Amino acid sequence: MKKYLIILMLFVTCNLSAQVSIKGTVTSATDKEPIPGASVVIKGTTIGTTTDIDGRYSIKAPDAQSILVFSCIGYEDVLIPADGKELINVAMNEKMEKLDDVVVMGYSNKTKNEITSAVSVISSDKLVDVTSQNIESMLQGKVAGVSVVNSSGQPGSEPLVRIRGISSMNAPQGPLYVVDGIIGGSYDPNDIETLTVLKDAGSTGMYGAQANGGVIVITTKSAKSKKMTFNFKANVGFTRPDFDRQKRMNSAELYNYYREYFRDPETYMVDDVAFNNAIPKSVLNTDTDWRGLAFRTGTVQQYYFSLMGKSDRNSYYDSISYFDEDGTMRNTGYKQVNVRSNNTFNLTDWLKITSNIDIHGSTSSSMDSNLLYYLDEALPWDSPYDENGDLRKFSESTGIWMRDKVNPLLAFEDNQLVNNVKSIGLDYDFSVDVKITPWLSFNSQNRVSGSTDKTHYHRTTNVETMESGDFIQESQTFVVSGITTDMFKAKYNFGKHTVSGLFGYEAQREYGEEMSASGKGLPYGLYVLDVASNTYVVGGSNYTNGMQSLISQVNYDYGNKYFVTASFRVDQSSTFDKANRTAMFPSISGSWVVGNEPFMAGNDLIKGLKLRASWGKTGMKDIGASKYLEKFAYSTQYDDNTSAVPTQMSNPNLKWEQTTQFNVGTSFSLADRLDIDLNFYRNITNNLLVYRDLPPSGGFDKQWQNFGSVLNTGFETSLGAHILKDGKLKWNADFSISYNYNRLFGFGDTVIYTSHYGVMQVYKEGCSLYTWYVKDYAGIDPETGRRQFIDENGDKTFDYASARYVEAGSPLIPWEGGISTDISYGNWKLCATGNFVWGDVLYGRQRASDLAIFVENSLEPSSEDVIWKQPGDIATIGLPAYASSQIYDTGMLVRGDYFKVRNITLSYTFDKFLHSDNKLTLALSCDNLCTFTNVWGADPEVNMSIDSDLLPGEISTWENRYPNNKQYVFQVNLTF
Repeated sequence: MKKYLIILMLFVTCNLSAQVSIKGTVTSATDKEPIPGASVVIKGTTIGTTTDIDGRYSIKAPDAQSILVFSCIGYEDVLIPADGKELINVAMNEKMEKLDDVVVMGYSNKTKNEITSAVSVISSDKLVDVTSQNIESMLQGKVAGVSVVNSSGQPGSEPLVRIRGISSMNAPQGPLYVVDGIIGGSYDPNDIETLTVLKDAGSTGMYGAQANGGVIVITTKSAKSKKMTFNFKANVGFTRPDFDRQKRMNSAELYNYYREYFRDPETYMVDDVAFNNAIPKSVLNTDTDWRGLAFRTGTVQQYYFSLMGKSDRNSYYDSISYFDEDGTMRNTGYKQVNVRSNNTFNLTDWLKITSNIDIHGSTSSSMDSNLLYYLDEALPWDSPYDENGDLRKFSESTGIWMRDKVNPLLAFEDNQLVNNVKSIGLDYDFSVDVKITPWLSFNSQNRVSGSTDKTHYHRTTNVETMESGDFIQESQTFVVSGITTDMFKAKYNFGKHTVSGLFGYEAQREYGEEMSASGKGLPYGLYVLDVASNTYVVGGSNYTNGMQSLISQVNYDYGNKYFVTASFRVDQSSTFDKANRTAMFPSISGSWVVGNEPFMAGNDLIKGLKLRASWGKTGMKDIGASKYLEKFAYSTQYDDNTSAVPTQMSNPNLKWEQTTQFNVGTSFSLADRLDIDLNFYRNITNNLLVYRDLPPSGGFDKQWQNFGSVLNTGFETSLGAHILKDGKLKWNADFSISYNYNRLFGFGDTVIYTSHYGVMQVYKEGCSLYTWYVKDYAGIDPETGRRQFIDENGDKTFDYASARYVEAGSPLIPWEGGISTDISYGNWKLCATGNFVWGDVLYGRQRASDLAIFVENSLEPSSEDVIWKQPGDIATIGLPAYASSQIYDTGMLVRGDYFKVRNITLSYTFDKFLHSDNKLTLALSCDNLCTFTNVWGADPEVNMSIDSDLLPGEISTWENRYPNNKQYVFQVNLTF
């Protein structure tokens, strides 16, 4: 026994004598300041520590040959052999990473090599070329697979964004927004540092039930240097309504055009006697430019000021911005103020706290959309003024040629029609990072949000609209929400292996309430609810919804060449019944960085070659609260007691809409001149959430149900060319194109129709979403000038009633893309961006198919239109004697192809403006410069929202929507 004890003591003594105690200080090589929280690890072991607030550390190395690894976020790793030293001081160099080298994925950050899924990253300098208050307008044409539709020029309106097509009939399809790692949130576009678009399940799977429409991750700015930096931007310019393809005829043009209505179907001659009796030449004495009276040159101005900096223990970023746009339509506009403060505090070497706040307020003014309808219907033969020069009521006047006898200009007089919204909101983020060990940390991210909106609308008896009399309505909403995400994160290296992951819990809850009141009978000059004397209507409601989730992810990296990521999320939502409340969303992705293989070394042609694949599931549940329950409205009385009326049919079987996604892709660079990124995807959405029509015998007309499936499959290609990159002259160009194929299946024999004033869309097996279902049009008969159709036997007929219905394309966009270029010479820079779409089919062909359309407006025909006048004419517009305005056929369809020059900017930069550290950039920018398209009478960017009054892709016969604008802006950007 004594012998064994002696041997053990000798072994312990030798082992202790082999250990080396090492201490030292870690500082920044740039400013010689200490670096707190730096990790110090013995390579190949779990032995490690972190530096204190003064950058000091102390560690015991197993032996004199140990290697110390020093690492810290934002600095290059340093490896130093112990070599028996007891004092090792280290100066760490700041890591000079490009913005696209570190990608913010929401719950985690990854380097470009580590990404195993389809993502696109855009830096702030590529976003802010367009002067706008919404990020969606800035995204248009810049990311492959992302569709952005600006369907309205109304100040403050938001474009529609869709990622990789549309996968639902009735559920929302917009992307999920994540701001600074937390779902939801608000921001100003000038506060954005980077924007990441997550497109496949390998990247969106971590967001589970909220990620069917993709995810957009926004990271706001933070300080990068200890030097206090100020930035001031000012954009000032003007806007003009884009009526390039919506021109109106003047009095003489309309008069001559109107003669065609009096062409005799027997003699084919114009009956000028009848024409002059019906429309005397005296109409030519009036030539009213209705658009000129209702529209104007608008103005836009945007100001932004920020300061940022940091010290050893904290960093800060503070900003304030103001945006003001006076719309091109009179009495319309939008104003917004945004204040943000981002602060990070390094309290100890193991505890970091982040506190961010964003406060925003806005006011918007708009006009009744019916006014746009009346302005389009108004004829130049009518004057809005009486003999005294005062605006007159058409309903009380004689000799008015306009069909509806409405003078729309009355609504533009002071306080005659007011429609405004006032909003204010606040988001407060509080995050805690705790470093438990060198490889394990805890992170808690929390946000509290609150907002309120107040809407006021009134019109006086002087205003002529579809509804007679005065009216006042006010409503107010209040929403408060909270979210917490609590995660343990780990990362461990051993040899060539790196394993990292996270596990956490997330909970969200939202409460909202709304109340509204309306009335009629307003005394002149008083526009408050209290003075309304009759027809009171009062309403109010509230809701609560919530969701809780378990989230997890594991990442593996071998030799910086082979990467695997697997995630698993479990969501529970109050949107569904308890039996269907839980859903699981797994995903897995992997990549092979071929460019890091030894056999690729020295290959100057192909660099950074990477292959990747992903599979996973995402979901959708945002159809509103309690759609599975039976609902009642206490809106009546029975036997003098309040009584309830059923308003919603229950469906306890309602469940999640889920999408199974598969993606393969590659990215590489050719000769350091051309960057290429390719993706192929196949997404199948099952259990579509459908708001279906019910048989009338049941007492309910609609019910939320799960029915059918939809396929979206396609590819995306992005090219980035560095055409000239050496010397003073530099030239870069980017090009992207994507294709998406959409088909419904799982419908069996079921056919679902939706309609709007006779225009129909069909949903059935093998069709695309939103497929048009209209009569089959065969053109104008050259011999008679009559409209022709195809009947059920395939024969031509003049009888519209006997014409067959056909499925005639969809407004879904199959092909789209963008192109941009920037050329710089010295301090001069010229940038241009554009986007294109082709293959979609829109309804509401404004130009040709029937002359009867021009009875009720003065839209100028396009150069492609030909009016039938005599036998043998090959025409697009038939004989008016046979015209009918109640036609819904393929002749009203038009291809929605277009190419838009989205922005052109010329700038000059003063590198050392008044001081060596200052920089001043002056620029001239033009937005929405021109559009090339065959669509006439309307902008080809058409609303695709299911919440619109029109069907998706439908252009109103009289385009009652706010026109898009051309914008010309002078920009100043000063950094000091």
